[in-house]
Amino acid sequence: KLLSILMPVLNKYAVLANENHETENSDEILIDIDSDTETELKVKPPPPIFISGILDFSAFRSRLIELIGADSFFVKSNVNNLKIQTNNADSYRATIHFLKESKAEYHTYQAQDEKPFRVVIRNIHPSTPLAEMA
Repeated sequence: KLLSILMPVLNKYAVLANENHETENSDEILIDIDSDTETELKVKPPPPIFISGILDFSAFRSRLIELIGADSFFVKSNVNNLKIQTNNADSYRATIHFLKESKAEYHTYQAQDEKPFRVVIRNIHPSTPLAEMA
């Protein structure tokens, strides 16, 4: 009783009890949810390409600009190699194709969209034909 005398208890959520307020916001919430789900589709960037043994960086960079464009990649230099990060998969494939043709020393990882899809089906008898599994 002493606490209720000293501190008045107010309902902070009394505004939410108003039915008109709920119906006005419910349409806005639905619109916001629908617009957010469309933009959540994220495209993963391609893996980086590590190149070693580049003697003339400016000639190599100008060739990449001719091949995929100036805004399609960025380069970081290390003591031993160059790290090329492309913006999209088409630029990545064109760069890899160019490096293979010029027989450059490079290393990259397999792109996420090129990895094989594997499925394991469990608890099926070994004598079950493959046609019945599909």
